[in-house]
Amino acid sequence: MARRIVVDPTVHFGQPCIEGTRIPVYAVLELVQAGIPFSEIVQDYYPELSVEDVSKCVEYAVQVIKAEKMSLPVSPSPVPRSGGAARGRAGWSSGFPR
Repeated sequence: MARRIVVDPTVHFGQPCIEGTRIPVYAVLELVQAGIPFSEIVQDYYPELSVEDVSKCVEYAVQVIKAEKMSLPVSPSPVPRSGGAARGRAGWSSGFPR
């Protein structure tokens, strides 16, 4: 986990926060998503943070996504159309008119 990001079940229902604060990582990331420069986030929104803290929030999000397991649905096999070889190779249709 990115240093400075902590998870405490007694703070914000266990949401990741910046260490020593009650500022949730998602709140900082929403500002980053809005295109606000890191220095402006610190100056105008969270003066108790450093630019490095904002960077650690982004780093944490990247680490979480990299660790996330994806389960992709398996696409079904093509179903042969009736009509035999006249419709295409071995009864399969390309879907395009001939």
